[in-house]
Amino acid sequence: MAEEKQSTGHTSNGIIQSAVLELLKAVGEDPGREGLRKTPDRIARMYKELTAGYSVTPEALINGALFESQYDEMVVVKGIEFYSLCEHHLLPFFGTCHIAYIPAGRIIGLSKIPRIVDAYARRVQ
Repeated sequence: MAEEKQSTGHTSNGIIQSAVLELLKAVGEDPGREGLRKTPDRIARMYKELTAGYSVTPEALINGALFESQYDEMVVVKGIEFYSLCEHHLLPFFGTCHIAYIPAGRIIGLSKIPRIVDAYARRVQ
């Protein structure tokens, strides 16, 4: 099957569904049994959500929320929760991060920082 891509570059659900179907077979399961029939679709939708960061750019997230400023003290945003996938096993992990920066004549809208963290967390790490 040729690899399908959405316009954002994000892999389509069909490829993931096929891979999950093969994985279930490889581990000795019957993908046709009642409890597993919808599993390939559920997993494809899950991975689409968990990897949504590949379909967004920082520029789109910031959306012009950079402002000229003479403020020169550290800006800190604490306690940003994130959820991601490890690149070795594609297993989920989560945590909390803190972002700090010293403006160099420009500041970013504070609400944009957690959005940027989320966009990068929704990629494999």
